[in-house]
Amino acid sequence: MDKNRNRLAGESSPYLQQHASNPVDWYPWGEEAIAEARRRNVPIFLSIGYSACHWCHVMERESFENADIADSLNKNFVSIKVDREERPDLDEMYMRAVQMMAGHGGWPMSVFLTPELKPFHGGTYYPPESRSGLPGFADLLKRIIEVWNNQQATVVGHAEDAFEKLKDISELPLEKGQARGRSIPVQQLFKNCERGLRKICDRENGGFGNGPKFPQTDIIGFLLHESYRDERGISSAMANSTLAAIACGGIRDHVGGGFHRYATDAEWRIPHFEKMLYDNALLVLAFLDAYQLKKDSMYSDAASTALNFVLRELRDVDGGFHSALDADSPAGEGAFYLWTWDEIVSVLGETDGPAFCDCYNVSKEGNFDGANILYLENNVRFEDEAFETLNRHKEKLLSARDMRPCPRKDDKVLASWNGMMISALARGGRVLMHPEYLDAARDSAAFIRERMICNGELWHAYKDGESKISGFLDDYANVVLGFIDLYESTFEVEWLREAESLTEKMIELFWDNEGEGFFSTSRHHKDLLIRTKPLMGSAEPSGNAIAAFALLRLARLLDKSEYTRKAEEVIELAYPLMVQSPTACCDLLGILSFNEFPSLEIAIVGARESEDTEAMIDAVFERYLPNKTVVFLDPSSEESQRVVETIPMLHGREMINGKATAYVCKDKSCREPVTKVEDLKKSLVSDLRPAS
Repeated sequence: MDKNRNRLAGESSPYLQQHASNPVDWYPWGEEAIAEARRRNVPIFLSIGYSACHWCHVMERESFENADIADSLNKNFVSIKVDREERPDLDEMYMRAVQMMAGHGGWPMSVFLTPELKPFHGGTYYPPESRSGLPGFADLLKRIIEVWNNQQATVVGHAEDAFEKLKDISELPLEKGQARGRSIPVQQLFKNCERGLRKICDRENGGFGNGPKFPQTDIIGFLLHESYRDERGISSAMANSTLAAIACGGIRDHVGGGFHRYATDAEWRIPHFEKMLYDNALLVLAFLDAYQLKKDSMYSDAASTALNFVLRELRDVDGGFHSALDADSPAGEGAFYLWTWDEIVSVLGETDGPAFCDCYNVSKEGNFDGANILYLENNVRFEDEAFETLNRHKEKLLSARDMRPCPRKDDKVLASWNGMMISALARGGRVLMHPEYLDAARDSAAFIRERMICNGELWHAYKDGESKISGFLDDYANVVLGFIDLYESTFEVEWLREAESLTEKMIELFWDNEGEGFFSTSRHHKDLLIRTKPLMGSAEPSGNAIAAFALLRLARLLDKSEYTRKAEEVIELAYPLMVQSPTACCDLLGILSFNEFPSLEIAIVGARESEDTEAMIDAVFERYLPNKTVVFLDPSSEESQRVVETIPMLHGREMINGKATAYVCKDKSCREPVTKVEDLKKSLVSDLRPAS
């Protein structure tokens, strides 16, 4: 190995590769590192981060490239570097430990472990020397070395105590002694959540709480669910004010499309500039739902430009999608996305340039470090002609911006995030009537099937022609959900069969046969102190929530009551948590709503390429129907009999008088079939609001 490169040089993770030239003698997580710590009887320094993390880069420059700090680490510790996106299991477990010990968490995560992998001290970013109330990393290392060398038994004892507490909170995140079961009715649970969200809703700026502000698509999804039951319009107002603020604010890349990770301020104007695949997928889904509800072109534009960004900048040549773009570029944090007044005028001219600057709040003085972040005033609307003109200007600015040094890209493909993007593309293709999105969803699904599934089991990550790391619950659940959305958008039954096959494997590998719910890891994942069973989401929905949702949807499509039972066991397991912290369980509440309130089953039978069939399908996707299940049969196709055998809902369904025919059922109580699109729309409207 090159003497100027450490053990990370052989790793495929872009984040680990970024640290391969550090003077720190990094190990990747694995048996070699653990055995070395035990052989030398030294503590482990575990550093967890990800490639697009700005403060991870800062700590690298300040500390991990510092020769003295590296020397201290090399002599007194075994240092392990982990990509949190490659090993979400390790990240989740040790993040809980850091939150327990430090009172907060984040990345970079810095944890000190005994050779038995038990944490005894943890934090996040440390500057090299003490400042602003933060302990210096060099001084921290000295203190830990001293305590380890002189009071090792005490340190080990503290680590054992911390491990026992970690086990307790990892078993089930409920208050001590709290009984399981439905202590309050479902309707009251929804009201409690809405009431809690009203208390923290920022009515002036949109979103919840003060800055920094995250998109919190789980909350938006719950509110959109509620809005079709809430005649007062409160839920709809909270969801729409938040989405409008995101669509207009600086968190959105108005030139290139897509969304940055979060806003650092309360007004949504100053982003943290990293761009993540999963953020964009989840926001696209939220904007699509809102567009179906309100038919507001601002929402469809936000969704379509985000999908265009993903196709343009994150698409792998083989069909999958890369993970992220860095916040930093060679010119500095966020510099790739910033504009001066003069730059815009030089691209757009002396007439159009100033007009564009006025529209997007660009000043000669700048609104961010002497340059400008583009943003609109909330709820601004443009006439069609002005909208088209602005889009032409953005295309010119994008061409100019592409000449700048680009942010680094994390080009690994993650199964879970690709599953989310398959859902976004599939639904976007259908709702926005954009065939290119459907084609991209198919390509990504085929990529996963061909490159990331082997012997029926799913791999977590793909890079440089190789799949690695056994899939986690999040991978299975999100890919299953993506395949279901792809089926309901294309009606290609192969994706439904793929979803069923992965679901069976998910149950086999992750279901807790001695309790209820799914573990986040399978029996293939080694070197874990604790096998967790997460119910609450954070930046992403929890694996249990997505798995339960996928099971419920697949149960309706395939008429499999055993899937419903397992999903309901997850719901019952999480119910006390929903009672205890409803606003923190919005994903789970949305799934509870899907299960508890009347289902809408729609079967369309017709010639696949005929205009009347397409009109029927378009009518179904025109409206926001969160509890719908939609299936399709072309009686003339060669595989029609196999389709009927796969989807029991299609048994006995026929075209009437040779016309495309829609069968609409509410909670398995069916109405007369209709052959006119107008009659189908009326039926869907009448079924929109479930009984109270």
